[in-house]
Amino acid sequence: MRAALMWTINDFHAYAMLSGWSTKGKFACPCCNYGTNSHYLKHSRKMCYMDHRVFLPIDHPWRSNKRSFNGINEFRPPPPFLKGTDMLNSLHDFENVFGKKSKRSIDGPWKKRSIFFELPYW
Repeated sequence: MRAALMWTINDFHAYAMLSGWSTKGKFACPCCNYGTNSHYLKHSRKMCYMDHRVFLPIDHPWRSNKRSFNGINEFRPPPPFLKGTDMLNSLHDFENVFGKKSKRSIDGPWKKRSIFFELPYW
């Protein structure tokens, strides 16, 4: 007998546990990948993620609305999607360390290599 995982419906925290991508900190946005524009708000001690207007159509009026956002026009294209082969290459030498970790060995958004990457159809 064989079984296959076809899809999952989950929230953002479960996304982090299933994929291995950290949804906290500097690279928390999985759509922006390594180009996440994050700022630490020192008084509230939280991360703020900016510049998601790049996903709007290029002629959208909010792209040129400086007053309501961070004071700049946003005419950059959206960041490229992270391809599956790029993910596998970056996780090729990733070593999962279970338990409490003092420091991560790889500086980036990955916190573990998910077991789902071992599946041939994933």
